[in-house]
Amino acid sequence: MSSPEAGPSAGRRPTVQPRFASERELRRMVRDILGRFDIGVDENLFTAGLNSLQVITLTARIRSRFGVRISLADVVRAPTIAGIAFTLRGDIAPAADAGILVALQVAAGSVPLYCAHPIGGSVIRYFALAAAIGAEQALYGLQATGLAGGRPHRDISEIARAAADAMMSLTPDGPFRILGFSFGGVVSVEIARIIRQRTGQAPLIIIVDADASMAGQPSDSVAEATDRLARTLLDNGSERIPRGRTLTLPDLHRQAVEAGLVDVSYPIEKFAVLRDTLAGNLEALARHDIEHYPGRLFVIRGNEPVTDPALGWRRLADEVEVRQVDLPHSLLLDERGSRRIADIVRPLLSGAAGASPLS
Repeated sequence: MSSPEAGPSAGRRPTVQPRFASERELRRMVRDILGRFDIGVDENLFTAGLNSLQVITLTARIRSRFGVRISLADVVRAPTIAGIAFTLRGDIAPAADAGILVALQVAAGSVPLYCAHPIGGSVIRYFALAAAIGAEQALYGLQATGLAGGRPHRDISEIARAAADAMMSLTPDGPFRILGFSFGGVVSVEIARIIRQRTGQAPLIIIVDADASMAGQPSDSVAEATDRLARTLLDNGSERIPRGRTLTLPDLHRQAVEAGLVDVSYPIEKFAVLRDTLAGNLEALARHDIEHYPGRLFVIRGNEPVTDPALGWRRLADEVEVRQVDLPHSLLLDERGSRRIADIVRPLLSGAAGASPLS
């Protein structure tokens, strides 16, 4: 029987302790990755702060320690230490490849909110939003095809078509609600355009801190993707990343091993998948020209100073409604930002309960 740690703080449920050797070893890994020592085996790791790059570290260490490969889908489906331990023991079968659609929160009878991936391709950052919006709301992430085992797309229209296909495979008759953070906001508008053409419905579109001017900006996509990935994985305020030269994947792999992020046996090809996915999205954004959208957009922006509070969307849509969250871009999808976004989104979802046919 599990037991709580002594002296839990008031108003906080006790930390559930490991019951098996596998849970103890997994908690040691998670503590090391998150830098937290109060993780219970029943606590959702994503709401505890685990991000998509840290999942890479965790799955690499699990493979090295236990000799078992588990995927992002496995961690999303069972996102606790206890759940991962069950997966390792075979009590939960490994997840089948579900393509780009990732179930972040399943709720029977609920019209899903679909969340388009940010620039990196992963949808893990939406986990905190799923928790904040409430268990009664289904929420599905639309991850990049490159992270789902396919060829990375290099065109926004391709990304949007794949997303629309995935959405309509789950809810062919709608109604459709789409949310996108940053790069995902640009993609959301194109998904909605395709849904309108195919179904005659006007989807609810919620754009979170996506400046329309980011589209069409030139980018050296491969070099920028490698640099961004390296700085996200390794920098952390240190001088580990050399300034003024382009990193190679072997550089990135070596430094990730030296930093203890992955084992030396971790395949360099995994970094190539992340790099190529990010590069494809950067290239797609650079090539994209946003056309006028004949409908309504809801824009949620952060608190950074801008010349246009609507982030450039008013000239690109028939109607735009803007809300502000008093947090910077980088914190909008953390726990606090997600709670504030959820407070804005809930009434929008309630108001869009039925299908919205075009007039």
